Amino acid sequence: MLVGAYAAAATGAAPCDLDRLAEGILALDGVTGLELPFTEPGVPNPWLARRFEGSHALTLIPALFGRLRKDPEVGLASGSARGRTEAIALVEGARRVVHELGSISVVHLQSSARAGSASRAAFADSLAAIQALDWGGARLVVEHCDAALPGQEAQKGFLSLADEIAALLPGIAVTVNWGRSAIETRSPGGALQHITAARSAGCLAGVMFSGAGASASPFGAAWADVHLPAAGLEPTSLMTAEAIADCVGMAGPGAYLGVKVAAPPHADDALRLSTIARTLELLPEAG
Repeated sequence: MLVGAYAAAATGAAPCDLDRLAEGILALDGVTGLELPFTEPGVPNPWLARRFEGSHALTLIPALFGRLRKDPEVGLASGSARGRTEAIALVEGARRVVHELGSISVVHLQSSARAGSASRAAFADSLAAIQALDWGGARLVVEHCDAALPGQEAQKGFLSLADEIAALLPGIAVTVNWGRSAIETRSPGGALQHITAARSAGCLAGVMFSGAGASASPFGAAWADVHLPAAGLEPTSLMTAEAIADCVGMAGPGAYLGVKVAAPPHADDALRLSTIARTLELLPEAG
């Protein structure tokens, strides 16, 4: 059970005490580790400067989007050789962190770029280069983000799940993010569809529960990737207890589970922790 606490830490008027928040999360029943954010190499990162107890995941999303804001061709699936080289260099930086921390068990990769030239063939080539590196026992997992679809504004706009699955190599799997699948399909059933597809292909690694909604909220616009809490905590969220239970049941006992939700605007550390704790309470044991 993983918790992407950095999503909750980023909200709120009160400063976040990372040590206190992390300690509170890791003390919650069933939690085994955090999803930690990898940012630009060399940039101070308070999450990676600490040695939190547990077995953690590392996501490249923050570093990747730092680059994509400057250059839409950067990415592991980019049609640009320069864009792929830059993305692989980012992954190399993450690999160094894996070895430095010694507590990373999962690395979340993404199938960018956003320039319209991304392809599963390019992604497969990048994955082969990455898999050949020494990861110190950490598992490589592709985090599916919302795909670029004609006539629909994307939040991430990466490859389709089908293309990601086709690009996988033995030993690399897929994780589904509930909110990003809902955003892509414009449906609360999107995550269940994607979990079913990945499990049928024999490549489902895990499911991360992050909410989404069809209308604007204090967190952001409709269908924005803003990590809404579950429906019982945020009225606009489509991530209900029933939807969570269906996805956990379909994922099965071999999948890891995780929660990545934002705290309400102006939250303090106590509210950040309670938002995460109450979301975790909605997750039944994998079936």
